[in-house]
Amino acid sequence: MWGCDTGGFELCDGPATGRRLRELWGRRSRERRAEPHEDWWTPAVDAVCTAVVEGKGLAEACGRLGQARARGGTTIGGALDDLAALFEALGDSQPPFTLVTALAAGWVDDGRSREDCRDPLTGLATASYLRTRISELYRGARPPADGPAAHRLVAVALPDGLDPWRRTAPPTPLIL
Repeated sequence: MWGCDTGGFELCDGPATGRRLRELWGRRSRERRAEPHEDWWTPAVDAVCTAVVEGKGLAEACGRLGQARARGGTTIGGALDDLAALFEALGDSQPPFTLVTALAAGWVDDGRSREDCRDPLTGLATASYLRTRISELYRGARPPADGPAAHRLVAVALPDGLDPWRRTAPPTPLIL
């Protein structure tokens, strides 16, 4: 558990009230992002504050926060800034890696709209979208004019030993 309600602007060691933590966290988050985001509060914010005060279930609450931020249109960077602001309010320099992972996983999982055909992290087309489009081409093809000669499929395979971050980065367009 972190913090206690001092009635001032900071938290000290000991249990804190969820309301006071939420106020301080919201202020820090707005300062970090340098924008007045009025949609900052969601029920997931209260879930995180409750988890901090009770000292249990913080990873699950961070996952819910990531989902809420994705649904609200916040970028992954903005969601991570919110988490960093929480830990600033708690007096820690950085959030633990497990909580960063939980927030990011929640953001990615809920960042996908059912109508969206792009991966929220990379911006590339999803595999299911590509399968659907290719099957549409095959079903609608009328030989010989619309057959294989009318379309090209380009597949790119990246080396297995490539850095994972480079594998998820959007590719630079190649113009032929």
